[in-house]
Amino acid sequence: MNKLQEMMGIQNKLNCHIDPLWSQKQYAWERAIWVECAEAMEHLGYKWWKHQEPDINQVKMELVDIWHFAMSLNMEDNKPIYFEKTDPGDLRLMLDNIAGEAASHKSFDNLSFCIACASIGMNFNKLYELYMRKAVLNLFRQDHGYKKGTYVKIWQGLEDNEVVATLPVEGLYESLEECYQEALNNG
Repeated sequence: MNKLQEMMGIQNKLNCHIDPLWSQKQYAWERAIWVECAEAMEHLGYKWWKHQEPDINQVKMELVDIWHFAMSLNMEDNKPIYFEKTDPGDLRLMLDNIAGEAASHKSFDNLSFCIACASIGMNFNKLYELYMRKAVLNLFRQDHGYKKGTYVKIWQGLEDNEVVATLPVEGLYESLEECYQEALNNG
């Protein structure tokens, strides 16, 4: 099975874990996409009136979040999704394009996404790696009360997104469990 099909299968399993009837609900995946674009823009920096330091690692994680919702949207609409090697472009403009397409047409601007990834040096293998990490984190969140509102997202001063990026891939769920319990115990 190729990596794209594997990601789509994992996304389907995660969506089913959250709601077994997800594909029939017409969730607002497009809204989630444009919100993630805004979050990426926050980490990138857009305020010309003040100094901002881009957090490229967090921009990458936001692009991974966009990918989660884009796959869900395209699977629900039975549309193909792809990743192609492209030249880099203006990352802020690509985020605008992705958000605009999602908001205006309830669809995913696949090409702008690929250009955005290229703009920060994220090839398909890196997207795959980060997606796999985030998918495990998303499952962990669900298993620990995310939907109920009891999940604690900040672990000893770091967002769980930052923590997951530092852990080895092997045994990731178990490592998250250890870190989470430590964070809960140390408040």
